[in-house]
Amino acid sequence: MSRNRPGPPRGRDSQPPPWAPELQKSLAEVAKCVPQINLAIEEVAEDNVALARSVRSVSDGQETLRTALCRELDSLRADVTGELQSQALKGYCRELTPVLSAIERMLSDVDLLTVDTTRQHLESLATTFRAALHRMGIERMTVNAGVDPFDSLVHDCVRTCTPEDSPVPDAGHGIVVHVQEPGYAIRGRVVQAARVWVQLRREAPSGHAEGEGESCDTTES
Repeated sequence: MSRNRPGPPRGRDSQPPPWAPELQKSLAEVAKCVPQINLAIEEVAEDNVALARSVRSVSDGQETLRTALCRELDSLRADVTGELQSQALKGYCRELTPVLSAIERMLSDVDLLTVDTTRQHLESLATTFRAALHRMGIERMTVNAGVDPFDSLVHDCVRTCTPEDSPVPDAGHGIVVHVQEPGYAIRGRVVQAARVWVQLRREAPSGHAEGEGESCDTTES
């Protein structure tokens, strides 16, 4: 004889498991966080875009800096080259200008040059030297005796004089009255100051011999 087993009760609603309410509560909390998570993702994406822009900007800035540095280096290279050329020309100037000055002094002394042919040769030689200096960029500085005041930047005072022994007695105090040797400049830079006489109103010390430098005080007493 078979024994019937009792089945689940019929007509009754099934009860939810005891952990279901807790799960629903957790899901509700997660659902509340979804908008915040989406917002955080959007912010991260925007930050990535901003970072990409910054990297691109830095790269552009580096390229600009590289171009500027190359330009500055080219300018510096040109300056150094020009300075080296100036130093070389300065040496040439110091070697050649005394020879030219000696020739020109000989030309101004009629006692030494009584033969016309000799004078013509010397004049030609002086012209050749002046042209050579000009080609090398060495220019003679203009000094107007009796007009220009003494300037220690371009003049070398080799003698002071008073109106009694001055070539230009009417010149004022501190005025250059005689150019013993002209000065020369390269690209506007003085490489050899003009050796000059300067007129003073006060009693001047004994004249210095040629070749001696003298500190010329043009301050009126």
